[in-house]
Amino acid sequence: MLLRVRAALVASMLSLAPLAGAATLDLTGLTGAAIASGYAGTVTYAGNAAFGPVTFSANPAGSDLTWSAGNGFGINCPITVRGCLIDSPYEIDAPEVLSISFATPVLLTSIDIGMLSTTGISFLRVVDQGSVVGSDFTIGFSAAGARHGQLTLDINRVVTSVSFVPDRREWRDFTLARIRIADGAGPIGTSNPIPEPSSVLLALLGGGIVASQIRARS
Repeated sequence: MLLRVRAALVASMLSLAPLAGAATLDLTGLTGAAIASGYAGTVTYAGNAAFGPVTFSANPAGSDLTWSAGNGFGINCPITVRGCLIDSPYEIDAPEVLSISFATPVLLTSIDIGMLSTTGISFLRVVDQGSVVGSDFTIGFSAAGARHGQLTLDINRVVTSVSFVPDRREWRDFTLARIRIADGAGPIGTSNPIPEPSSVLLALLGGGIVASQIRARS
């Protein structure tokens, strides 16, 4: 009987933290080409149900979102915009910043960077942190950790918006190739995929009480 109680407790613990798959928004192929069609400075894409509406914004004002096959998104900042005298139109390079916002908070698991050529440090920054868990953060990345210009950044944080900021000392930096979020764990904010410590504690206490009652009766 005690073994069955323990097994039930383990099952209840697992149900607190459902294993979520990863939904990927691949910007390197036809999807990326469709999003960047027209090279608008701000584009909202809603073709992936797992992500919901996702808005991509090319900064500074007057810049356009660009796309290249196999590499993903870059930014074209024309010479008519102050500070854009030298530009690699299919990469994100200074003073360009790519911002991405989600309609609702998402559990951002990882991001793929492409064409990473900078010798300095670029950044992924949270613009507006989701209210479920965590706080604002900045992640630095460079070509030192890349293979053939490709780099995967593990994030695993709840966010509503992030920005990609290139190294201002460089004129060639990187592209954004893929975005991954947790999928299948229910909407963030109504069914948190990360179990709260208080929930885990209550489950442990409840299981202990049931086990002790069974031992007392036996």
